[in-house]
Amino acid sequence: MNIVTIKINGYEYNLKGDENEEYLHKVASYVNKKFSAIKQNNTKLSVSAIGALASLNIADELFKVEEKIALNTEGYNKLMEENEALFNKGKEENNKEKALVEENERLLSEIKELKFQLQSSKFRIIDLQNKLIDGQVDLAKIKKFRKGV
Repeated sequence: MNIVTIKINGYEYNLKGDENEEYLHKVASYVNKKFSAIKQNNTKLSVSAIGALASLNIADELFKVEEKIALNTEGYNKLMEENEALFNKGKEENNKEKALVEENERLLSEIKELKFQLQSSKFRIIDLQNKLIDGQVDLAKIKKFRKGV
């Protein structure tokens, strides 16, 4: 526990706190500045009136900061929800894209197989055409041989 002596409005106080000395002096300096600002604006105020007004000003700042924090937290939560929704949408699109890539690869493989079958069929047609021509030549030879006999 730290104990520091601070000065507010000309009076010394001993502060005890778990925070470090620098922080305690910073807080005291802030409060002293509030006192001084109020005292400069109205020199006829009593010390207790200055204390009350300083407390009100500090409480007002606190509430405004808390309100900003609440708004920022709400905005942050909305952004996180939107981020999660976009992430999930991206995941879905990624899954769809993966499915399309897989389907594309399957179709390319099928096209490759069909091209192979088409090429094989072309060779069989050429082979059958050659056999047909050979058969026609043989038939012509047989007819010529029969005419000559």
